[in-house]
Amino acid sequence: MDIEMRINGKPIPVKKAYNSVYPHAPQRTFIGSYVNISWIRPDTTYEIEISVPPVAPGRFLGLFVENVETEFTQRILAPPSSR
Repeated sequence: MDIEMRINGKPIPVKKAYNSVYPHAPQRTFIGSYVNISWIRPDTTYEIEISVPPVAPGRFLGLFVENVETEFTQRILAPPSSR
């Protein structure tokens, strides 16, 4: 699954994360995607855009940031349904 991310319009590299339970079969060990955003500053507003391929409802769980104070998304926009 290819995911694209931009912060304030700037493309950010998205990497894939794997565990090592089945090192000979990486397709079985994919656990998600991640980005290093350790450069962002506190008390600053950022616009984060994430583009994901179409997924089943409920599959996209959002953006999670570790080791920071709780902050909530202001809005999530999805493309219109093709129905």
